Amino acid sequence: MQNEKSKSLHFTEEMDRLSTLLNRHAGEVCLEKELKKAILRNQLLCVALIDINDITDINTKYGHDAGDAVIQQVAQCLKQDLQQEEYAARFSGDEFLCIYPAKQRQEIHDRLQKIMEYLARKTDKDAFHISFCYGLTLVEPTQKITAKQVIMECDDAMYQWKRRYHLDKARYSILHHFLEDEDARHFSYDTKCLLHALVASTDDYIYVCNMAEDPSTFLYSQAMVKEFGLPQQVIHDAALEWGKHIHEADQQAFLEANLAIADNRSDCHNVEYRAKNCRGEWVWLRCRGHVERDMDGNPILFAGMITDLSKKNKIDHLTGLFNKYEFEDTIEQMLTKKNTRPFSVMLLDLDNFSNINKFHNHRFGD
Repeated sequence: MQNEKSKSLHFTEEMDRLSTLLNRHAGEVCLEKELKKAILRNQLLCVALIDINDITDINTKYGHDAGDAVIQQVAQCLKQDLQQEEYAARFSGDEFLCIYPAKQRQEIHDRLQKIMEYLARKTDKDAFHISFCYGLTLVEPTQKITAKQVIMECDDAMYQWKRRYHLDKARYSILHHFLEDEDARHFSYDTKCLLHALVASTDDYIYVCNMAEDPSTFLYSQAMVKEFGLPQQVIHDAALEWGKHIHEADQQAFLEANLAIADNRSDCHNVEYRAKNCRGEWVWLRCRGHVERDMDGNPILFAGMITDLSKKNKIDHLTGLFNKYEFEDTIEQMLTKKNTRPFSVMLLDLDNFSNINKFHNHRFGD
């Protein structure tokens, strides 16, 4: 009997009462144990840090009972999704730490996406929608990394998604405010003429995708077809065809940005990469775009512009200094120039910068 009481007390000490998941301390201990197991078993370990969106707004508008109910709903979904030897902990107020031994990143991504889809359907008629952002880290069995470092990597990945979420939310708010104007709602124009006018008025390369009909087919401007030797303006399997022109070192960034749109993780597209033009030159491009949705939330149009950065001033918006692309280009030019005077290069790196962002905040880090 005493042993049973001891077990019950131990369980209570490890459990978060609101979510009925492990608490933060128990989650961190569990992660440390699983990291050691992964080494011994020579297996992968996937870890996720999940953050509920807009919980502060929900608490403010609908009360803390509603916020607690949201935390419980998300926790229950995460708990029901767990398989054998997988763990979930409430890491902070609206954050959860999930541990998935011997699982690949894509599998966990798909499972979390299904949970979000379920929550979106479940709360479709409610006053607010439940959603979350998450960051995934895949730990190799040969990788020397601490539990704290794993959590920091997850937090950094989650921050990027959270930042996109808030930017998209702000853009939607501005657009919604704009369309509240009666004249704006009823203003009409020829969409075909609009496309031609935009193409004729910019040096950027414009692209359009009718996602309602075929999300893999894109229309590119004639200037882009000519500059990069594309077979025609309308390209089927555009990601594959255009991907052939992308520099090998930038393929991952290109694919991840496209997957974020394809998986409905973001409506905003912004990625930089190198592409080879018809003259065999590598040029830096910035591809930006946006997804438009119908009243039911289904994607109907994806369009944007591809900017040739060699024609722009490449300034880092945060520091006002030249960014890394300008730096790399300058070094390459100096190396290939004849009669170049000797020069030195200094690379400065801030120590423990992830810790600054983690223990303070990203604004402090900026």
